[in-house]
Amino acid sequence: MKLKHFWFSVSESHLKEQGVSVLNTLFSYKTIKKWAYIYHDKDCYTLKDEMLNSEHKAGTHKPSHYHIYVNFGKQSVDHELLASWFKVIPESIKRIETTAANCLLYFVHGTAEAIAEGKYQYQWSEVYHSSNWSPQVQAETVQYIGNFERFSYREQIEKVHKISDTTERIKAQDMLDKALATELKYRATDIDRYIQVMFITGDSGSGKTTFARQFVEKANYFDLGPREYWRKAPLDKDHPFRHLDYGVSGASNDVFESYKGEDVFILDDMRDDSFLFTDLLKFLDNHTNSSVKVRFANKCFIGCLLIITSTVPLSKWYRGGNSPGRESLKQLYRRINTYVEVDCKEIKFYSDIDDFGEPCGEVRIMPNRTKEYYKNKPERIDLVSVAFDTFGDNGDFVSSLDESFENGIPLSSLEKQISIDDEVFFETSEKKRKD
Repeated sequence: MKLKHFWFSVSESHLKEQGVSVLNTLFSYKTIKKWAYIYHDKDCYTLKDEMLNSEHKAGTHKPSHYHIYVNFGKQSVDHELLASWFKVIPESIKRIETTAANCLLYFVHGTAEAIAEGKYQYQWSEVYHSSNWSPQVQAETVQYIGNFERFSYREQIEKVHKISDTTERIKAQDMLDKALATELKYRATDIDRYIQVMFITGDSGSGKTTFARQFVEKANYFDLGPREYWRKAPLDKDHPFRHLDYGVSGASNDVFESYKGEDVFILDDMRDDSFLFTDLLKFLDNHTNSSVKVRFANKCFIGCLLIITSTVPLSKWYRGGNSPGRESLKQLYRRINTYVEVDCKEIKFYSDIDDFGEPCGEVRIMPNRTKEYYKNKPERIDLVSVAFDTFGDNGDFVSSLDESFENGIPLSSLEKQISIDDEVFFETSEKKRKD
């Protein structure tokens, strides 16, 4: 069989008998683009081994051996050729059944099956590898993918992105997308939930979305939800619980398509025509989980906080011809836990909403300092100045092209290169005009 990568095991005694050096062989063939190997000298037979072979008594040491992984890049190599390099039988060369990451994880006995069998746990420092990749990063990705109890989608995709091998990275991305779809379907079976809803309104440019993002980034599960929503993987000793992971909605015709299972989802710049009223009521239900229609499949919100930002105050939603009636609107208002008004100077928090959708109750006010968030951001390029510096006050587009050519800047696509008798002429729009 011809494949782009293989793995195999070989005993130390066999290599000595054949006079084969693992490291020298790996360096001897340029066809091998990446490699990794580990020397196992602490393995013991398990009960499973003894059941398969009575001579392999559980607890006794196995003969020392190597696990070796080789990758040929884009080229496919026959397994018999690889076997000849290491002087092993072709049958010992194995194809990678799942991903290289799973194979590498087994090198240190880090797979769930190896751990359950009580196999000796090797360290990643004992894995020798070529300098152009990190087997540890690639292997540990497997432990992240699909573990939504401890790691968010963003954390998992960051791990996937660190995989150097393009083919393996694509495989890992596919695994992650399938795991997310499965997780969302599973969580949709639990109809009970506890979520909070925040409605933020204000004029365009007042800082609604910036405030929403900063609020989520600074808050944690202790502030926003019951104990079962806390993550179980600490960041460090000073921050014992992870900060909330959040996402922002996509286009208004499919606002939930970009949801990836985040703890908080910001429905940005919404209007009452973004949802059918009945769908919005189900979606915002604080205690009953309901799916939301998206392009390819329905999704459920599995987090703890929804934030809606809008330039239109809640009291003006679903008014006029599309009004569902006063009692139905009251149901919507009861689902909003916190009402926030943002203007250029202040941010006002209201504890309640009346039967007409107007904020009421206790009011707390803080200064609006959201613009400070952008102080350290790169300044915007003045495109107007760029245009006038390029074409001049008279907008002389043709002359600017000629000057660009003299300065060695690539010519515009409006120009056509013609080669005649080894001389190069450039036919510009100016030349066409003269003709």
